[in-house]
Amino acid sequence: MRTCKLCGKNISEKKNKSAIFCSHTCNTRFNAKKLYYERKDDPAYKKMQRENFDRWRKKNHAHFNEMMRRINKPLAKKRYLRRIKEHICIYCGKVPPTGIRRGCARCLKKNRERESKYRKS
Repeated sequence: MRTCKLCGKNISEKKNKSAIFCSHTCNTRFNAKKLYYERKDDPAYKKMQRENFDRWRKKNHAHFNEMMRRINKPLAKKRYLRRIKEHICIYCGKVPPTGIRRGCARCLKKNRERESKYRKS
């Protein structure tokens, strides 16, 4: 019994004996994958991909922001817990915190300035 080169399904006996794909869809996917791996290191192709992604992101910015928020939330929580455990600043992760606060003096000063700007406006 012959199997499809892409998905591994059995190819029916009714099909052409030289067929290596179970359907037109598998054939198209295989060719697209092969084309991608041939072109992925080409600078012009990378630039085109970047432009297409930027265009998509501008068009779907709300969806993209929500997606990034969902991805980054657990990572930020892990980073926060790790920094507390190691007794380093939770904001920059470089220097030990001052006193009972969880941030270093420089980061706490920045936060105070940022909060004062929001309160004024």
